[in-house]
Amino acid sequence: MKPSRRYRAYQLLIDSDLVLPELLDAASDGQVEQVDVSIRLGEVGHGADANRQQIGPYAWCATNELWLDVPSVGRFLVQQGSSIIVQVHPGADEESVRLFLLGSVLGALLVQRGLLVLHGNAIRIGDQCLVCVGSSGIGKSTLAAGFLERGHSILADDVVPVDGACRAVPGFPRVLPLTEN
Repeated sequence: MKPSRRYRAYQLLIDSDLVLPELLDAASDGQVEQVDVSIRLGEVGHGADANRQQIGPYAWCATNELWLDVPSVGRFLVQQGSSIIVQVHPGADEESVRLFLLGSVLGALLVQRGLLVLHGNAIRIGDQCLVCVGSSGIGKSTLAAGFLERGHSILADDVVPVDGACRAVPGFPRVLPLTEN
């Protein structure tokens, strides 16, 4: 088994069996820190296991637990706001696994940790934050890329958790600046 790696996102220390190049590396500097989230490769069973209730064609849940099957990609089990188990489907590409892991799955974990999670982008403008929300494909990332080109920073892309003080919790930017044609 490959050694796990440590990352930072959403003010959490994440220990992962999977390589997650999108996240900020948190290589050990000799300090002992408590890990907030563990991501492990393993078997996740079936959705109806453990008295879970079906909430969609590919999703089942129980208190502090979400089981999600993404066809042709993998199955994910999110528990207690601190654990994610990933069962990769044969032939799935790593980028697709990371897309769902760092999107819907990590979003579910943040909800389990008591945060309001928005589907959008958080952009820092001076000492303020603008959050753009909306349906997939509506242009949120394009708008965020425009702000990026104008010198503003992106706090979070796709998954924007909001804490109890109504502040966007910084995640990681996936948006790249727009290119001129």
